[in-house]
Order: sequence, then structure tokens, then C-alpha cells
Amino acid sequence: MRRALPSPEESAQALTDFMAKAHEEKLRALEQVEKKYKAEVEDLRERLEKYEADDTKSTAGVAGASSNSYEFPATNKALSEKVTAYRQFMSDYIVKAHLEKVKAVRDAEQKMKDKYEAIIKAMDTA
Repeated sequence: MRRALPSPEESAQALTDFMAKAHEEKLRALEQVEKKYKAEVEDLRERLEKYEADDTKSTAGVAGASSNSYEFPATNKALSEKVTAYRQFMSDYIVKAHLEKVKAVRDAEQKMKDKYEAIIKAMDTA
């Protein structure tokens, strides 16, 4: 026995429910990804602060060295290279994190779309 097609009001309500659930899922996925990357960025900031503090301690001893020492410019150059490398790493990391976040949202949207299209198709065929 075939069921009658849903009324326009029922179809509209099903679509509204689908859109609301898809939006909620997207927000949850975004929140999870954002929490993950915020924690990673905070960890990296803490590590950078620790390294900067360690570098400050090591260069303070060099500043008091005799004028015949060639260690200070080399340390300054090494520190400059580390900072440049870190900036490059952070910019790459932020771009990659954003791209992964966008991909996670798209995947979540596609899963929700597929799920509810299957439900609607099952309702139409029943």
C-alpha cells in the first residue's frame, strides 16, 4: 500500500526541520574545530613565551661578555632566524587550520544533506 504524498505544509516543515538540524550540526562542528585549534594555538604561544624567556636568559649572559666576543651577533642572528621561521610556521599553520575548518564544515553539511535527502527519499517511496 502506498502512502499519500505529504502536503505542502508537511514538506515545508520537513525542509525547515532539515535546515535547522543542518545548521545546528554545522555550528557544533565549527565549535569543535575552533576549540581544537584555539588549544593548539595557546599551546604554541606558551611554548614561544618559554623559548623567548630562555633566549633572553641566554643572551643576557652574552651581553656582559668582553668586547672580543663574537658570540652576541651570532646569537642575535640565530634568534632572528628563529623568529622568522616561527612567523612563517604560524602563518602556514593558521592558513592550514582555516582550510581544515572549512573542510570540516563542508563535510558536516554534506553528511547532513545526504542523511536528510535519504530520509525524504524514503518518505516519498513509502
